Amino acid sequence: MSLIGHNGAPFSGADSGWIAVARSMRSHPLVGFHLHAKPCDPERGAMQPALAFIDLIMECRYEDGYVLNGGRKMEVQRGQLVGAVSWLANRWNWTPMAVRIWLDKLEADMMISRHVPGASKSNKHVGRAATIVTLNETITTLQAQ
Repeated sequence: MSLIGHNGAPFSGADSGWIAVARSMRSHPLVGFHLHAKPCDPERGAMQPALAFIDLIMECRYEDGYVLNGGRKMEVQRGQLVGAVSWLANRWNWTPMAVRIWLDKLEADMMISRHVPGASKSNKHVGRAATIVTLNETITTLQAQ
């Protein structure tokens, strides 16, 4: 597994740039530092929800662009990422169900929104189509230039 994601870095180096994280994140009920996740594969540790959330922020595009997903060119705007549940589950060593439940909670708390291009609002999952995850504006303004 690559530590760097598939959402296409806007800079020459995928690790360039920075993000700011609010201190209040430490005690947040969904992404607080006190939370732990059960690993899908006990041979390697699971990423804590706090680190998984920071990973989502770091995977977001800083500027509008395109990524290839399964050979399909997808437009991804600032503050968005292509976030397939299976990819996130493997990346964080969580079960796909744990990822879905956590993303549902983040969405209910209006921290993120999700949509599948070409799907109706009532049908979020369309076959093997990729999901676009959008972090809300408060979070995306924390991303550095």
